[in-house]
Amino acid sequence: MKKPVFAILLSALFALSLPACKEQGSPLVSPTADPASKITASPAPSEKLTEVPTETPTETPTEVPTKMPAAAPTPKPIPYDRGEYDTLLAFFELADENGVKNGEKCFKDYDPSKVDFWGTNPEDLINTKESYLTWNDEGKLSSLVLRGGEDSIQRLKGALMLNGFTELSKLRPHSFDFETVTIENCPNLRDIAFSCSGEASLIGDSIWKYFGVFSDTHCHYESTGKGAPVSPESHAFTVDLAIEGNGTAGVYGYSDEHYYVVFIQAEAHEGHKFIGWYDADGKLISTDEQIELSGIEIEGFNGHYFISDFTGIAKFE
Repeated sequence: MKKPVFAILLSALFALSLPACKEQGSPLVSPTADPASKITASPAPSEKLTEVPTETPTETPTEVPTKMPAAAPTPKPIPYDRGEYDTLLAFFELADENGVKNGEKCFKDYDPSKVDFWGTNPEDLINTKESYLTWNDEGKLSSLVLRGGEDSIQRLKGALMLNGFTELSKLRPHSFDFETVTIENCPNLRDIAFSCSGEASLIGDSIWKYFGVFSDTHCHYESTGKGAPVSPESHAFTVDLAIEGNGTAGVYGYSDEHYYVVFIQAEAHEGHKFIGWYDADGKLISTDEQIELSGIEIEGFNGHYFISDFTGIAKFE
């Protein structure tokens, strides 16, 4: 179990971002006539025979079109981007050892068979304690907020891989842990935080509002700096953390009206202790649980900031 302190830290940081059936008819079938009934009787003398025309009327030939009309386009079965929808559905359908699906843990009434289950913009849920998704007018995912129980952390099964979600700006899985998360090529991300038992990887442009990436095994965060409102080259940095022992470590950063800061943070699991940060050669770097990687380059409001790279090992006992 993780220390309640770590959960409180995350909660505080979260607060910063505020068969249609086809009808068939019965075919008409002509009964087979008795051969004997086919004998033609001679007309009675009083009957006037009908004159048979000698000329056969000419039939108007049916014109064969030289080009078949184009088939009508098949409408999309859902109003959302198909690739993004399929990615989310595959993850929510993953089940744990007890047969409970991720979607059942995340949503109160999980039923992906209903097209309107996902909602296009469920504004009525945004201020509640329920999970929700929002989509833009083009059917692209813009936010994914998962809300679980307040008193416990639920573990979601499998790997969540978001690649090329170009309009996604917010990802917040409150009270949930993942096994593995890989996120890249999501240029509009501005508010994201997640924790994993396994690999946690976030690669992309600088996330200016808030980001947090934590893991019990390995954490990787890589910023191109392109998303920074000032001095993008100063916001290109990489943090790579290995975790040894019983604890969680990660990197997070946020901005307010005055500055932008980035930290690495370590938190021991309950009953265990953080030893320190070490380099690849086993040399102790620091015993502080939190280290700031950012600094002021130019003083003043909207000044330029730089963030240092960091590669190390967080060790626990």
